Parts: sequence; C-alpha cells; structure tokens
Amino acid sequence: MTVTDKDIQKLLQEFQKKLEDAQKHKFTILLLGRVGVGKSRTINSLLGQHVAEVGDNEPTTATIKIYESTVNSAFVGIGREK
Repeated sequence: MTVTDKDIQKLLQEFQKKLEDAQKHKFTILLLGRVGVGKSRTINSLLGQHVAEVGDNEPTTATIKIYESTVNSAFVGIGREK
C-alpha cells in the first residue's frame, strides 16, 4: 500500500479536528497519595507552572485542594487529597 500526499493531508486534517474538539473539554485529574510524597510538585509539573506550594520533604498541603489552569489550550482541573 502506498501512502500519498492526499492520505497524509486527510490524516492531518482529522488529527487537527480531534485536537480542536479535545480543547473544548475540561480534563480533570485526581492525585491521591501519602503525605509528603510529591503530589504538589507533580501538579506543578503537569500544569507547567507553580500553582501548588511545595515543601522540601515536608508535608505542605493538608487539605483537599483543586488547581485549575489551561494547558495547550485545554482546561485542566487537578484535585489533590492530603
């Protein structure tokens, strides 16, 4: 089977449409773990910005918190549990 430029163009158009559709949705992620294992640092990494306070090997956040941001034009909400 030979792949033509037309096939590639069609595939790219389909991918672009799926990407645009995904950007219209809110993605929610829940992180669970023991105290002091790096959930806040993971949230900051996933969102690409410093939104959750991080302690160096010390528990920092002791309550359930929700962090929201936009990542690559998609809205992401991350909930973390103590």
